[in-house]
Amino acid sequence: MVAIPDLARELSKEHFMLEYDQAGGLTVTDLSSTNGTTLNGVDIAPAIPYGFVFGDLIEAGGHRFRVEARSRVENREVA
Repeated sequence: MVAIPDLARELSKEHFMLEYDQAGGLTVTDLSSTNGTTLNGVDIAPAIPYGFVFGDLIEAGGHRFRVEARSRVENREVA
């Protein structure tokens, strides 16, 4: 969960969800928010996961979000 300061009160308490699967796919899902969510300027329907790639623009409640990959973390077993 990420908390975003929202003095204008345009974000819902649970506005949208981002998911990353083991195959490397990304999705954004609007959680039936009051003001909706857009992906690259297009409104997305509530409760339906939409695929996106790093660098795409997500907008919600007057806020803009861009998910970017910085580095890949390797899983290593501890001996």
